[in-house]
Amino acid sequence: MGEKLPKLLHSEFKNTKIKFVWIKGPFAKAPKVYNFKNIKVIKNKLDLSRIYSEVDFAYVVFGVTFFEVLNNKIPHVLFFHKSKIENLHLMKTLKELKFNVSSNYGDSIFRLKNLIKNETKSKIQITKLHKLLCFNNRKKIIKNFLEI
Repeated sequence: MGEKLPKLLHSEFKNTKIKFVWIKGPFAKAPKVYNFKNIKVIKNKLDLSRIYSEVDFAYVVFGVTFFEVLNNKIPHVLFFHKSKIENLHLMKTLKELKFNVSSNYGDSIFRLKNLIKNETKSKIQITKLHKLLCFNNRKKIIKNFLEI
């Protein structure tokens, strides 16, 4: 992912003012960003609240960051880069809940462009999805994720 995605993001968005922040976790390989001026890498940062407050859109993989982005109401594309059977079930469930989910690079870039192009619609959608995390629904949603 760290080799293919930066190239795609750079080529698809190099003629725009869009900047990307790649947050590299402690166990992930460093992405290959070459001399791409529109991609900045941040490594092993624990407190991401300032970054989240400045982000308009996100491209995430499923995990803690997905929940943080959702909790911060950031419209996003959720990307699954491995086709494990449990991921396929989780993807299906999330698609039914109207999340922007993809396991294909081309499709995920297309979805990201649509989020950006339809900013107002994207903000309304993420607000609805965020409500899934409200206190009354949280236990039910977490239980459903744990059952997957």
